[in-house]
Amino acid sequence: MEKRIRRPAGLTALFWRYLITTGVVVILLAVLWWFGMTTMMRYGIVYPANTAASGVEAVAQALSSGELDTEEIPYFYRWAIFDGGGQVRDPGNMDEKHLDYAEAALAGERDPQGMFYSQYHRLTQLPDGTTCVIQYDYSMPYGAEVLQRRLPEFQTCATVVLLASWLLAGAISTHHFAGLLRRDAALLTGATEAIAQRRLDVPITGRARVREFGATLKAMDDLRQNLAESLESQWGMEQQRRLELAALTHDLKTPLSVISGNAELLGEDALTESQRESVDAIFRSALRLQDYVAQLRTMTGSEAALSREKETVSLPALAEGWREVGQSLCGAKPAAFRCPEVPRLELAVYRGDLDRAVSNLLDNYLPVQDFGNAYSTFTAQNYGAGNHERIRRGTKDAFALSAAFSIVISLLVNLFAHPLMQIFVKASEMEVIAIGVQYLRLEGSFYLGIGWLFLLYGYYRAVKRAEMSVVLTVISLGMRVALAYLFSATALGVAGIWIAIPIGWALADMTGLFFLRRAFRSQKPA
Repeated sequence: MEKRIRRPAGLTALFWRYLITTGVVVILLAVLWWFGMTTMMRYGIVYPANTAASGVEAVAQALSSGELDTEEIPYFYRWAIFDGGGQVRDPGNMDEKHLDYAEAALAGERDPQGMFYSQYHRLTQLPDGTTCVIQYDYSMPYGAEVLQRRLPEFQTCATVVLLASWLLAGAISTHHFAGLLRRDAALLTGATEAIAQRRLDVPITGRARVREFGATLKAMDDLRQNLAESLESQWGMEQQRRLELAALTHDLKTPLSVISGNAELLGEDALTESQRESVDAIFRSALRLQDYVAQLRTMTGSEAALSREKETVSLPALAEGWREVGQSLCGAKPAAFRCPEVPRLELAVYRGDLDRAVSNLLDNYLPVQDFGNAYSTFTAQNYGAGNHERIRRGTKDAFALSAAFSIVISLLVNLFAHPLMQIFVKASEMEVIAIGVQYLRLEGSFYLGIGWLFLLYGYYRAVKRAEMSVVLTVISLGMRVALAYLFSATALGVAGIWIAIPIGWALADMTGLFFLRRAFRSQKPA
């Protein structure tokens, strides 16, 4: 016979089931408690609570007539004897607290005394002229005197038993219903851990007893399936990309070999100095491309790119390689590349990544220079046509566009200076990182200066005032050297050298703009 599967219940239904179950158990316990109390009174184990109150008059009359001696007073009464002056003749079975209650009653106090069990009093005159104060309460006395003297009040014990039963029943009921929630929560936790550990090929099993938890489990199983399908698709795309990239790098090997081989052959011919520099630049660039292709082939192969290791190199050696790259980039343009002296430091870096980054930075530095060359061509054409007004409008637009581009680059450099340095230098080399960040932020903040300076170079070349370009170069470089020498001897230190560079740009810009403004005012090129 198949086992019947219980239908999951909602959280609301489960809550109401818990309340009803707990309430029914509490009521049943109260009924059982009352039945037990009634049974004990029926068999004389305890007496009703009004036993003492109902018999106190009979006891008082018997004492007053001399038919009953004080030692014969029932055990569930307290008594004491006072003389005519209100002094205690015999404390009987009262302690100090209850004697105080009796004295108050003897003095005329009619209100019950005590907090939990109010004490009532009956005063009776004994044959010898003394007064017996009988004290009683409305509690259930035990059927045996020994129990009355040795045990706590029966009603107190019965109340404690009832409360303890209720607490135990509530704890058991809570534990039972909480167990249902814990089992369902364990299913959710297991499903979450399976997804976190990427065990996506294993279906989420288990049946929740709470409907809301069951819906969550189903949603998580759907998520698992979708993630598995998505990862499988991404893996397929990644494999396809690797295959395509591997094929492309393989195809690039042949033309790069041809370029480098022919450049090497050309270098053996009789060439002028400028031709030889161009051939050398072609050969070096071809070798760099071959190195990049080899790294790409490694990344698309069985070894991951992360398996590469840092190498220790000297900063002057790095700078020499960057100088060659800069000269190659400037070879076909009316520009020159200069690399200042660098301190002799040993750095642990990813050599290939750092060289590529510097090459990209050098290549990206030239946009403002290319922008200046384009502006120079524009100005030369209109200068030849005598269209000075168009030169004026084009100059305003060119300076505005260069400023916008330079500001964006400055913001990016300032924001990402520290992460950029940490890509290529170990985090433990804090001094090197600090110097690099300081340089990037100081120079990058004034990228506008070099952008406008290239525009001024372009303008004066276009209007056949090449001597002004020489003047601006002398101001930029000369002031840079002089100020770097002065500032480095102050508290600024190395920072003074960096600060001197944008100051040289600024002085050259102000000089070039001064003469440019004069030319526009005269409506003819300077």
